[in-house]
Amino acid sequence: MEINGRISVFGGRNITPEVYENSVEIGCLLAQEGFLVFCGGGKGVMEAISKGVSKAGGTVIGILKGKELDEGNDYLTIPIATGMDIARNAV
Repeated sequence: MEINGRISVFGGRNITPEVYENSVEIGCLLAQEGFLVFCGGGKGVMEAISKGVSKAGGTVIGILKGKELDEGNDYLTIPIATGMDIARNAV
């Protein structure tokens, strides 16, 4: 898949089922348009975006705040454990 752009998506952990499903759809659309997607790699919006990207065959990179790769959601293509806690947002 050709990469047509890069985009970062961050969002809340505690979301409604409607927001989750909308976020999955957004992830699908981003992947279909050829975006390389970066996110925080956690639950909620970031998991839903990752699920959508994965479902559409795209690539999603999770910038994790902890030191362990298994802290990321199950849909990440590439998890990156930073050990930086919230300072990872500067990455």
